[in-house]
Amino acid sequence: MTFYSQSHSGMEFDESGKRIVRSATIGNVVFVFGSNEAGRHGLGAAKLAREKFGAVYGVGVGFRGNSYAIPTKDSELRILPLWKVQLYVHDFLDFVVKHPELRFNVTAIGCGLARPKWQTREERVADMRKLFVELLPFANVFLPIEFGGTRTLSSDNNGEEVV
Repeated sequence: MTFYSQSHSGMEFDESGKRIVRSATIGNVVFVFGSNEAGRHGLGAAKLAREKFGAVYGVGVGFRGNSYAIPTKDSELRILPLWKVQLYVHDFLDFVVKHPELRFNVTAIGCGLARPKWQTREERVADMRKLFVELLPFANVFLPIEFGGTRTLSSDNNGEEVV
């Protein structure tokens, strides 16, 4: 028997409580992207997540469809301090531990549209890399090369991932 979650996440589970991942083309691959707390997925990797990976407009945190949103901006679209982004990264880490059946393709979160104007891309990458270091040992997490992983990305002029 299958039932639908009444939680904010909209996830579907089987009778044993295990999450069912449904996608005709993506399977168990999750696109992990930088978001804003309001879930306005209008530009960059967030727009890509909404258009291709099931991110839901208005939901700025967590797992939806075949995407996982990690906020790097607040609900007013101001860049979040690193300590707050770190809290969201820890939530993601908890999710990774609970879902070894999923594969997570992580973008260069916080290094494109969420990069402070006073900071170079290299400086921002160095700051963000530190937040993701705990995810390096996980075989099901594919971090971008900039974060110490092996995943290569195609990026636009803002440093946002494109497919």
